[in-house]
Amino acid sequence: MLLAQISDLHIKRPGALAYRRVDTGAYLARCVVALNELVPRPDAAIMTGDLVD
Repeated sequence: MLLAQISDLHIKRPGALAYRRVDTGAYLARCVVALNELVPRPDAAIMTGDLVD
């Protein structure tokens, strides 16, 4: 089984930036696209750490 771990997402509400500069939602979307393009693709993704701010 192939697992992907994504840690410390710090997701903010749409339009809000973490640390006044990081669009965490956009970075998460890019991460999901990248994971889906992997060969072989992970069987599951595990999110850990600080999920929201």
